Amino acid sequence: MSLSQLEGRRYSAAAKVTERSVSMFVDATGDDRGRWDGVAPPSYAAAVLFSVAPAFLWDEAVGPYSRMLIHADQTFRFLGPFVVGDDLVVDAAVERVRMRGDVAWVTFATRAHRDGVDVLTSSSLFLMSAGAPPASRDERSEPEPFERGPVESAAPAGFRRSASRSDLIRYAAASGDFNPMHWDHDTAVAAGLPGVVCHGMLTSAWATQLATTLRPGPVPLRSARFRFPGPVLPAETVHVAADSRDRDRINVTVTALGADEPAVNAALELA
Repeated sequence: MSLSQLEGRRYSAAAKVTERSVSMFVDATGDDRGRWDGVAPPSYAAAVLFSVAPAFLWDEAVGPYSRMLIHADQTFRFLGPFVVGDDLVVDAAVERVRMRGDVAWVTFATRAHRDGVDVLTSSSLFLMSAGAPPASRDERSEPEPFERGPVESAAPAGFRRSASRSDLIRYAAASGDFNPMHWDHDTAVAAGLPGVVCHGMLTSAWATQLATTLRPGPVPLRSARFRFPGPVLPAETVHVAADSRDRDRINVTVTALGADEPAVNAALELA
């Protein structure tokens, strides 16, 4: 079965915003505990997305195309706060599938609403393949489970972050994103990676944190778009910095120290 036949298929899930789920997410992403009291940060949108995305990713028809699964691009539009106690309904659909041989580019659209009032809309681009990619030629030994570089508080001038392999497990539990490329070395290498890599949505949370230092309130952003041109490895230190900024928009990059190109490019619209 070609994935193109899944265009229009719909999924639905419930997303309960609890004090525990918000606390776990804030801790797993290194966000400011003092700021997010009673509401979740914008980056919690990843947990809302992954309340329903597994229903698609684990769909029996999708199974043959999950030998390689890359989250290539993500857009969020923020329409309201994630309030502790919210019972959100998350509706999703396979909006578009583009096929080239064994490779599929899948656009997955979601809408999260509270009593019919939209809180979040999103669009995800997943790159998937039914063929086995060549094993990595740059396989690396895994760092120790708790090994990581410096972790600094978010600041408008920029900051450094790093995640250990243990941190990736904590983020998986907080977000619901259990893609084995983030915790199983052999799976990651078989997908053409040098080893386990950080979740794209974890590194995007770091970019979001820089932007939220510029605006107060429970909904500091109107929208965010993330592109992931390269992976961030566990224990690797990255620099989160503003690439450009005007009154209502900021572009943020997440770049490994010593790297020539960013691993994450983020364009965020401030509220």
